[in-house]
Amino acid sequence: MIRLNTVLDVVDNTNVHKVRAFGVSGYSKIKRAWKIGDILLCSIQDSSNKDLPRKKVLKALVVRTKKSYSRVNGDRIKFFHNGVFLLSREELALLGNRANGPIAKEAKTLNPKIANWEKMKVKLI
Repeated sequence: MIRLNTVLDVVDNTNVHKVRAFGVSGYSKIKRAWKIGDILLCSIQDSSNKDLPRKKVLKALVVRTKKSYSRVNGDRIKFFHNGVFLLSREELALLGNRANGPIAKEAKTLNPKIANWEKMKVKLI
């Protein structure tokens, strides 16, 4: 579970290192926690990319959480840190084209509408 103002690691190759979660588009203050597969609004905290400076607001897809979750078959999965993929704000396309480390397969099955999943090189767990 990811709460408001949580600092998250970016796990794609956009050269953005940390983002801060601050809201969800379409909700006022109803949604207070996010899980794998949810899309949230975030601001960039640490970046070495000139095209994505600090304090820029983007959308992000949650692909890893420290909080364990259970699958339908009874497996419990948890990661060492919280991780997100950055998305473009308008058309929900992935900004990176490669993932750093494994991601949960629920992130892909819950969000098939994201544009360029096919060209993203990921290792699903």
